[in-house]
Amino acid sequence: MSRLLESAETSYPNFFSYQPVSLVTDHSAIDLDLSYIQKKLDHATKSKMKDAEAVYREGGFSGAYAEIEITGGFGAWTFIPKGTSVVADKVVEEEGQALGGMVIPNTLLGETMDDIQIAESKIRIAYTALPEIQNQYLKCDVGALELENQQEVTFGCFDATGLIEFENFGKYNYSYNVMEENKNHRTLQKFSSDAENEMLMCGKNCPYRTFEKYFNYYEIPDYGDRFVTSAFRHAHARYVRGNADFSSYPVDALKEAVMDGILHLNLWMHVVQKMDKAVDFCVKGETDNSVHYWDQSVAMFAGSMTLKDETGYLFFNFASRICIDFKRCSIGTVSDDSVLGRLFKKFSQGQSEILKDRANCDSARKIKESIEDLMTIPLVQGLLRSAYIRGRQQDTPIAQAKGATFAAAVLPHVHHCSSSDADIIYNEMKTGSATPDFGAVKQALERNYHCMKISCTDVGGYYDTDAKKYYPGAEPCTFAANSIADVARGGSLAVDIVVAVILVSVVFTLGMYFVFSLGRKQRKSQTGFERDQNIRDAIMEVKPPPSSFFKSRSIV
Repeated sequence: MSRLLESAETSYPNFFSYQPVSLVTDHSAIDLDLSYIQKKLDHATKSKMKDAEAVYREGGFSGAYAEIEITGGFGAWTFIPKGTSVVADKVVEEEGQALGGMVIPNTLLGETMDDIQIAESKIRIAYTALPEIQNQYLKCDVGALELENQQEVTFGCFDATGLIEFENFGKYNYSYNVMEENKNHRTLQKFSSDAENEMLMCGKNCPYRTFEKYFNYYEIPDYGDRFVTSAFRHAHARYVRGNADFSSYPVDALKEAVMDGILHLNLWMHVVQKMDKAVDFCVKGETDNSVHYWDQSVAMFAGSMTLKDETGYLFFNFASRICIDFKRCSIGTVSDDSVLGRLFKKFSQGQSEILKDRANCDSARKIKESIEDLMTIPLVQGLLRSAYIRGRQQDTPIAQAKGATFAAAVLPHVHHCSSSDADIIYNEMKTGSATPDFGAVKQALERNYHCMKISCTDVGGYYDTDAKKYYPGAEPCTFAANSIADVARGGSLAVDIVVAVILVSVVFTLGMYFVFSLGRKQRKSQTGFERDQNIRDAIMEVKPPPSSFFKSRSIV
């Protein structure tokens, strides 16, 4: 992660209680895309839906890059590698000129996005934030945004013409079209549409642990994008399993499916993917890349608005609100034992394991897995709340769309544990379903808490904050009370143990019957030594259940 301006004074503002050690504020700005989409959908018409979908597909505030042309060629150089740092001067009327509360930089930084051959004159340069003003982001916000003030959204872009310096390779003249050739490589759609390459077909460690559950359930890697795009377009997702059909839903319901689908399907998994990549780099001994990806994960979990003490639009915001509805936290506070408190503690622990003199990658991986499990708790709470609203309060199209979206996010976890319980939840909560049986949904979820490595205490119960009591029938369950750190991986632990004990007992009993039957038949004709030897040989034939049985039943 080298930079030409090594002498620049750097500081990295916290994401809530997490202190990043690398530059990731541009990653956190993805919440501004979601905020923009929300504003478009708040006044949803057919044209506004198209505007919102364009930002979903093409981006706007995060991951900006320029396609520039080197006007005189690269001279003697035949190859410039991907990741080479670049610097370009910015022409401003006066040094430190301010615009809309922002400081216009005199110098812009970037990195080459591809290996550059001598014959290439058109190249892609990804912008990077200036370390000393990183909390102001890049402000090269073009993508698919509607431009109300061209200067305000492009003053962080390269000038139309100028001189650009490639670290160790010299300075060259360039030109490009500012309004047409500034684009975004980081988009909310790509978080799902790139999943096949990033999480399924990505080397020996793939498919990644949690993504594999979703792929096994939906049988396609871009399940999130299909869901969101179907909601944008009043269409049918056409999954192999867990289908969603939005063709008959009103716009107000579709916007709920869009926003929740982007957050709980696309972004949720992208946060997980960044941690997976961080652990992969850790194993390779690439500490800088490892911690940078770990920081990216937290940045896209929390979002840029947490840097301004605002909750924002990302999973941090959702988790901080849903826990109140389940009496697991208080308004405006994040206690150490709340899901958010535990998540941020683990984010920091994972970072520490990576940064040790001898990185503890196995420990980082275990922490990553516990974070993934913790992140399912708000999804389960969202599904329970939607099921209660639909089943016992008001079964509106909006409630149906939200319920179907939370179900889509939770079903792969349940299916991994019990396909029959996943079928119950899907049939009760799918788009177009009749008013659901809340009790059936609740019980189907609770039967799999052990397998999902969560507990009744973690989830809580759906709470009426006005009446100061739980909604009838939505109280917390009273089993599976172990904390998440103590719950074994795999299926229902109590059932697994009972099945194992019964099987071992049956095998042992049959073996003993065989042994003593043999002894009775041979007692008269054998010496004592011979009888003892035969008994020992028979016992050796009484084998315990194969280890694969315990593995498949996940008894740890």
